[in-house]
Amino acid sequence: QQQQQQQQQQQQQQKPKSKSKRRRAKPPAIAAAERAVLLDEFDTEAWMVLLRRVQERRKIKRSRVFLDQMLSVFPTSVGLWKYYIEEEIALGNYDQARALFKRCLLTCPDVDLWALYVRFVDTTTKGTSDRIQVLEAAFDYAVRTVGAAMRAGSLWQQYIAFVKSQPAANRYEESEKTGKLRKVYQQAIVMPTDGIEQLWRAYDKFEHSIN
Repeated sequence: QQQQQQQQQQQQQQKPKSKSKRRRAKPPAIAAAERAVLLDEFDTEAWMVLLRRVQERRKIKRSRVFLDQMLSVFPTSVGLWKYYIEEEIALGNYDQARALFKRCLLTCPDVDLWALYVRFVDTTTKGTSDRIQVLEAAFDYAVRTVGAAMRAGSLWQQYIAFVKSQPAANRYEESEKTGKLRKVYQQAIVMPTDGIEQLWRAYDKFEHSIN
């Protein structure tokens, strides 16, 4: 009987602890923030506390659930969309990044988001046969959507630099390139952007170099 009791004690000691016992208690600040957003879903300070917690833990599956929840409350938060997309890109999750771009580019038109989209297209089309056409379409889509924004000057400059970088193997292609470049310049210089003076000087220099 004594041996049976000893065996039972050993078996109890060997039993794994329940999940509830192994689960760590939440830090008070996190618990308080969770209660706060339940009481007021627009409590930005509480959301930021929870977001910092997600950033520290860097577990993308949990992050997605949290970020989707936060974006349902703040659907026009450019910084939040940008963070979410950059996290997916950094992990090589390009399909997820594309899905996020589809969700935010038109509903939350912002120069920073569109610039990120163009960079994403630039990165993901390297080595493809239709790279120039796809990237040109991305630039065109971007400037048609946010090209009139005050901070869009750099986006126009990037578009112009892209057109300049395109190869021209003969006179016909050189003529096509010149016409395309003129068209982009003329679109850019009528937009009230922060780079309009620089764009005007560059356009003037471009026309003089042709004549």
